[in-house]
Amino acid sequence: MNIRFILVMLSVAYFVFFAVASAGPRLAIPDSAFNFGLVPQNAKVSHMFWLYSMGTDSLKFIKVSPGCGCTQAPLGQSELAPGDSTALEIIFSTGHYSGKQSKYPSVQTNEGGEVRNVQFIANVFTKPDATYPAVFMPYKFDLSRYGEKDRLSLDFTLKNITDHALDMSLVDSPPEMFKVNYSRKIKPGETAKGKIEISKNYIDKQFEKSITFQFNDKDNTRFTVPVTRVIRIPAADSSGSAIK
Repeated sequence: MNIRFILVMLSVAYFVFFAVASAGPRLAIPDSAFNFGLVPQNAKVSHMFWLYSMGTDSLKFIKVSPGCGCTQAPLGQSELAPGDSTALEIIFSTGHYSGKQSKYPSVQTNEGGEVRNVQFIANVFTKPDATYPAVFMPYKFDLSRYGEKDRLSLDFTLKNITDHALDMSLVDSPPEMFKVNYSRKIKPGETAKGKIEISKNYIDKQFEKSITFQFNDKDNTRFTVPVTRVIRIPAADSSGSAIK
């Protein structure tokens, strides 16, 4: 028996095994955990987990359990064809929590077996001016419209309170929703400036989202900033003038 024949047979056996193993509906969650890092109290922060249908049959979502009353878990689609994907958005209301929080929303599908979990971690702070290794001001971004006053962008500052330079990167943001400009490197004790702008496709929408930054300190600390937009336009009277 020559080597080539053996290799061909092994390849055939591999693909037969893979096909059998993937037969039926199959759920894959490549990134099933997310760390929000530091988050403020009385705010909502969110992250999207991506769910993939990797089997040979349609994947149907039977039940999504947020895990607690402080969490919402809207699902983009209830059924996926093989090869398709959808987003599971996790929205965490920090309320009066303090310190480290860990939650495990679950997903049940027609795949059978045990339910699948995603995990998120958040460290809820109570003193906005005492976060480490940096202090954001403001620590919540409000991009609301009230009547003729429409805030489409917001300037913010970031102070490095350590004795060494900090590198900062944006690691999570709703796709195509914001344009964020910020300093990638901040010297010790210095205050850097940044700016967030709403993308034009979201100007007419209300939302409660968040963006997450990560620093290069020894703990790779993350800081998640809530971003909200409320639209309040006064009703007009019979003459067409706004009612104040």
